[in-house]
Amino acid sequence: MQYAESFDFTKGSITKGILILSIPMVLEMAMESVFALVDLYFVGHLKESNYAIQVVGLTESVFAIIYSIAIGISIATTAIVARRIGEKETRQAAESGVQAIIIAIAINVFISLGGFIFAKEILMLMGASASAVVYGVNIKWDRSEFLSSFPPPKL
Repeated sequence: MQYAESFDFTKGSITKGILILSIPMVLEMAMESVFALVDLYFVGHLKESNYAIQVVGLTESVFAIIYSIAIGISIATTAIVARRIGEKETRQAAESGVQAIIIAIAINVFISLGGFIFAKEILMLMGASASAVVYGVNIKWDRSEFLSSFPPPKL
């Protein structure tokens, strides 16, 4: 089987092309579910685990919405770039890819700032108890997850 980098998706089997392109996304989404379970396992061992589990469970729902937006942008970008590649317009395909990255960064900044600033309101809207909201907002690394997938440096 050819590697995805060298596979010409404009020729050959459509089924083979779909499989080559879809397997990484399917694996990523499966791993995301495992990531949520691992989060719940570890926060379940914290001192006030009932609040921690509530906050993690609710924020995973918010992340699912964010993932949906990201997947939508990804699918749209793929369609536009694929059309340009099919037309043998590689420069326009590259420009479309760059524009999509810029749009994704802008959306990411907007969502990140909103999540950071309105963390309390988001948790309350999602139905968290008042104690869980206080607990969730006061954990610094939880709020920074909206900004980065890495915890902030220890102060």
